[in-house]
Amino acid sequence: MWKIVDNAVGNTKKRASKRKKNIVTAVATTGLAIPPSEWSKPACYAFDNSRMATLQELISPNVPTKNLVELSDDQLAELVVSRLEMEAPDFQLAMMGVGIIDKARAIAEVKARSTIGRYLIEIEHILIDQLETVGRRKQ
Repeated sequence: MWKIVDNAVGNTKKRASKRKKNIVTAVATTGLAIPPSEWSKPACYAFDNSRMATLQELISPNVPTKNLVELSDDQLAELVVSRLEMEAPDFQLAMMGVGIIDKARAIAEVKARSTIGRYLIEIEHILIDQLETVGRRKQ
């Protein structure tokens, strides 16, 4: 599986925020289905920080969870590492200016909080936002 990633060097936070909003809106209004594997992946933390919560729990009104913006940098990195660990062994992504990144390198970059790792964290943050938006509209 390949994911194509624009590494967006030089974009301001305002541009990145606008781009994120546009992506979330586009996905939420196109009626895209959430892949079954995404429902069981971690998508946030339980409100008491005792464990990671799945997308299903995030969307459920009966399970108290934290929003992604409430997570610490460490929690967000742990969440992304957990999601990457659940990917297929042959997982790869292509990042402009960097090249092909395999699963092991992606995990190492996120754990090291390198520039590449921070981009991967941002990508997963956007993805989870999209999944939450689509999931809530499907309820």
